[in-house]
Amino acid sequence: MEEEFGAGNAVVLKPSEIAPASSSLLAKLFGEYLDSSAVKVVEGAVPETSALLERKWDKILYTGYSPNPPQNIKGLYGSKRYKVTARRIIGGKWALNNGQACIAADHIITTKEVAPKLIDALKLELEKFFGKDPLISEDLPRIVANPHLPFGGVGESGIGACHGKFSFDTFSHKKAVLYRSFAGDAPARYPPYKPRKLRLLKALLGGDIIGISP
Repeated sequence: MEEEFGAGNAVVLKPSEIAPASSSLLAKLFGEYLDSSAVKVVEGAVPETSALLERKWDKILYTGYSPNPPQNIKGLYGSKRYKVTARRIIGGKWALNNGQACIAADHIITTKEVAPKLIDALKLELEKFFGKDPLISEDLPRIVANPHLPFGGVGESGIGACHGKFSFDTFSHKKAVLYRSFAGDAPARYPPYKPRKLRLLKALLGGDIIGISP
């Protein structure tokens, strides 16, 4: 949110209700360390979000993905299922775009009984896919990224862009401003308006400055 603050905004943050512990921590830390007149954290689910959207905002920035939460993988019994599960985890995390997708797996939650077998299966399948040294693998994608590019969508993803300067511009209100010196102040603009001054002003307004007589 540094760009939003840098552009001179007050911010209301609505964390996802899907991660309530993280949401509560943000509310606690923001309340302790940041100016409450500059930033507020609103917790809650659909009712709170709907109430927020009824308010008048200058800009709303939404990011995230939640229509279809990941399905739990059940019934991990037998070597074939460990193999298939490991391959799917690896495929979703590294095979395409090197995991740079919002739906890529970041955490694996399993039981103590299943964990050792799943870890062994992951190690085996990783070596099959990318070799013993992933650094020289021709099948493992490399991340070549410009961190200064704008991030944003089109169509149903919404319009606008964020990250870095683009967030600053998005949350700024551009205006035309004229800067001029205080030197050369024209006395003719001020009263009293005697005949000669009136002739000068009329000539300026009429575009006939050359035809002025003393």
